[in-house]
Amino acid sequence: MTVNEQQQSNQKHKFTKSEWLIRIFLYSCVLITIFQLINNFLPDNGENKAYQSKQIYQLQAKTYLRSIHRAQQAYYLKKGKFVNFESFQELRLRHGTETKGYYYRILSPMMPVSTLNKLEQSTNFEQGVVAIAQPKKPELKQYIGAVFVTKEETTIATICEVNAGVPLPPTLPTLIDNEIQCPQETELLR
Repeated sequence: MTVNEQQQSNQKHKFTKSEWLIRIFLYSCVLITIFQLINNFLPDNGENKAYQSKQIYQLQAKTYLRSIHRAQQAYYLKKGKFVNFESFQELRLRHGTETKGYYYRILSPMMPVSTLNKLEQSTNFEQGVVAIAQPKKPELKQYIGAVFVTKEETTIATICEVNAGVPLPPTLPTLIDNEIQCPQETELLR
């Protein structure tokens, strides 16, 4: 190839500004179409974000109930009694009785029973307290946390999970033979 032929070849491949703009426009249209096709095959981000925020709220509720348990256990060791709802602030917890996704309630210290049919007190029991995490949105699960003190002065705590949309059970967690039993329709979280 001679120099003259090479210069003619280079001149053939040069584009004017309008030709560049047309090519850029066409390539952009192709890229936009490809991205839209890919986006149609991906799961909806709105559903994914809703699922993630639901999981975060529920994890926060379980974590906060565990914090309430630890604070109740420490308070009991120091004062010999549990905190009730009216004196919740004495636990000195950061969020108080509410977080972004849940309300927290403490039921007054109680005496658990074995079952509703048998109204006899469980053995090895002195005192207990229940904390409930009530969701602000119906799609979130509810949680019932319980702390019990046995005659051996050991504390036992657990959380029972109630499925979303299901009302709280009519019974609360009980202490039977030094093991906490969750009510029917709930699941014991370890």
